[in-house]
Amino acid sequence: MLAEIFVRYSHFVAIFIFGMFLVRMHLDRSADLLRLKRLGRYALISLIVIVFSGFGLWFFVGKDAAFYTYNGLFHLKVTLAALLAIFNVIVIFYPNNKGTPYTLRIIHALVNGMLIVFALLPLLAILMASGIGFYGNDTF
Repeated sequence: MLAEIFVRYSHFVAIFIFGMFLVRMHLDRSADLLRLKRLGRYALISLIVIVFSGFGLWFFVGKDAAFYTYNGLFHLKVTLAALLAIFNVIVIFYPNNKGTPYTLRIIHALVNGMLIVFALLPLLAILMASGIGFYGNDTF
């Protein structure tokens, strides 16, 4: 019981920390490229915590693993989380061209894309918790 609370709480807090770093990267339009990359590293660390605690919820604590495994919306959430990680890695390792406006424009476009994907995740979580998307047997 205590392990479930710890894993759920770490998942929840890491989601808010990731969102905080995304919003910070979005609002920091005048920042240089190194600052955006540093914020991206912190966001990636929180995304790693989200993924590991999410796998803990999926396989070890919480609901039965079949609830997540046989839910198409859950697989969409995992795919979108992987897309967030890919975008974030691109932001971190994008070549440093002395902070040219073109480079900053690309980084800001990636951050805007991450914000859009991140905004879809709570909607998918609500739908998934309502039982929409489950295609397994009705044993729950």
